[in-house]
Amino acid sequence: MSRGIQDSANSDESSVKRLCEQLLDQQPQAQVLLERLLSRPAGRKEGNAFAAIRMGRCSACHLNVAAVRLQQAKSGEFINCASCARFLYFETR
Repeated sequence: MSRGIQDSANSDESSVKRLCEQLLDQQPQAQVLLERLLSRPAGRKEGNAFAAIRMGRCSACHLNVAAVRLQQAKSGEFINCASCARFLYFETR
């Protein structure tokens, strides 16, 4: 993947659209789950389909991400959080 996932880390609408496009390019079978996550009410805690991995944890539910899964995310793959099911991406700052 030439464009890093972390480049699309903002929560505004255009960033979410870019994350969706990147995810579906990598994992077309993820469309059903993505649609379900995006349909959650926006004002609620679970309103976003994506969350960054910060300090080895899901930034939405704070569950630790397993080391193997963390390496997958660092390589540019989207992974799902085992707790909240969001699509996780590795964020660098």
